[in-house]
Amino acid sequence: MFIISNSLRFVVDITKWAVVLMSNS
Repeated sequence: MFIISNSLRFVVDITKWAVVLMSNS
């Protein structure tokens, strides 16, 4: 359970970064 929520948070962080980078471009 902990690992799943951990990787889910990782994916969310990556998505946020992708959105920020696309917005800046």
